[in-house]
Amino acid sequence: MTVNMKAVRVLAAALALLLSVLAFAGCSDKIKPVESSEQEMRVIGTCDGYSIYYEELRFVTSTYKQMLENKYGQGIWDDPASADKHRDELEELVLENLKANYAILAGCKNLFVDTEDKEIDAYVQEQIETLVNQSEAEGGFGGDFDAYLAWLAENELTDHYLRFIYRTSYLESAMYYAAIEAEIFAYSEKNYSEYLDYVLEGVDYARTIHVYIPIEDQSKKSEYFETAKRIADELAACEDDDERYSLMCSHIGSAVNKDLTITEAGYYFTHNEMGEAYEAASFALDVYETSGVVEYGGGYYVIMRMPIEELYVLMYGEQLLQYYQSAQIGLYEDGIKENMTVELNEYGLSLDLVNLD
Repeated sequence: MTVNMKAVRVLAAALALLLSVLAFAGCSDKIKPVESSEQEMRVIGTCDGYSIYYEELRFVTSTYKQMLENKYGQGIWDDPASADKHRDELEELVLENLKANYAILAGCKNLFVDTEDKEIDAYVQEQIETLVNQSEAEGGFGGDFDAYLAWLAENELTDHYLRFIYRTSYLESAMYYAAIEAEIFAYSEKNYSEYLDYVLEGVDYARTIHVYIPIEDQSKKSEYFETAKRIADELAACEDDDERYSLMCSHIGSAVNKDLTITEAGYYFTHNEMGEAYEAASFALDVYETSGVVEYGGGYYVIMRMPIEELYVLMYGEQLLQYYQSAQIGLYEDGIKENMTVELNEYGLSLDLVNLD
């Protein structure tokens, strides 16, 4: 089993929690776009020549305020002293992630992807109609348009901005296929056997299993750390590889481990597919060696590096290749963002993100 954690962007993940509708079934009722208010369409700045609207700033800010509350504790924005303590981090996160959608647009331009194709309009319309018309049991609103509008308001979204998100999501996929066609990846189906060799060599490829203890209550963070440290110390004290592996498996199967997706196969990945902290710890390990406590992804990990199984790689090589290419697209977008700057106008500079309406 492998997870492309690096390629998952925070805003996309946040939106995915809101959008439980994944089916693309067509609907007969035509749902017209809803105009945003004058305030929501007010330009707060630009990125690479693209106008950034207030509605996007509001959603991005709301997302990261919640993320930082999850990290540091609920109510950090209610107290002025606490809010000031986290203000700079909030502003840095917001300004950096305002670039995300425009990096996709710029990447499409570089790869000659038509961003105005009518097929994109049809795709976006289909997603909106599916979301509104599907039953509540399927994650939709059962055709209740007012309920859809209320949901948008509750989540600091607008119909206009949601359509923009769907659009950039489509274009990111289009960019991926354009990159394959342009042969910009080091590995593709054309040199698939070389990719398999790259994986099996194991120098720049890793397979891991881990115990994950999420920080579910900030007031108990030290307790979670001590639990993870106890497990890490037990594993480190075990000198026999087989015994250490058995001990690791016993912890994975215990109540403390909260990663329910892990299987015996573990996680297969190369550089830039997982988060930096997880990767740094993993690639520093020898086979069957375990890490200390790694703080990452809202919790604590204790990682064991495993030998790469040839049969698994041969069976799932095509899927691993897709994850690798997706991670490369993520790097491509990151490279574009490094050369991008969000330029706030006078109005944008006047806004206080901590107290954004």
